[in-house]
Amino acid sequence: MPKFGKPPEDHGPKERASRSEKQRSYETGHEVPIPGGSRIGTCAHVLPHLAPLLALHSCAPSTLPDPDAFTERLAAPLAFGPRPQRLTWRAVRVLTASDRGLRVMMSSLSRLPVRQWWSQWSRDDRAAARETFSMMGSGSGFVTDLRQARPERSSYRESTLRSLPCPTLVTASRHDGGVAFEHAEDFGRTIPRVRLVETGAPSHFHWLGASRGSVSRAVREFLAA
Repeated sequence: MPKFGKPPEDHGPKERASRSEKQRSYETGHEVPIPGGSRIGTCAHVLPHLAPLLALHSCAPSTLPDPDAFTERLAAPLAFGPRPQRLTWRAVRVLTASDRGLRVMMSSLSRLPVRQWWSQWSRDDRAAARETFSMMGSGSGFVTDLRQARPERSSYRESTLRSLPCPTLVTASRHDGGVAFEHAEDFGRTIPRVRLVETGAPSHFHWLGASRGSVSRAVREFLAA
């Protein structure tokens, strides 16, 4: 399933990067948030003044394909393509409205049994998770991400990652059910100036629960280095 909120429509990675430069409010800010995918490396190349530092949190694809399983790569456009995605996300919002449904959804984003870590989430954490799901959508951008993440584009992704000009922080967890930890390890082998931090987060939602502190600490140390 898509790991982020609503992506932009398909205008090509370089055009999307140039378009984002027009958002002048970012130029005086501290972060430029960009959904995962090949556009991250492209933005770092095309807009280096907006990306003096790069942080990849639970991110894919690396040089490895994403989704990892062949069957998932076949099924993803059927559920998250431009037309069916509205029904898919409507069903997700209905499901996650209850604690039981939210647990079911989070079980797909964790490699651990939910019962092992559910108690670490406060009521506010659960509300934040529901809000995240409520804002998610695929548009046509997710299908573009799928094309960019195909196995046959691995060489292109490797070339982009190996030539990244900026220091890069990669945070990831072996328990993440949304993005395999192998992507983080691959980033660690491929990106020249990289720092890999294992967060121990119990799910793909690394910013919720006890792992929030370890991720924040990793970012602070990276910025201070």
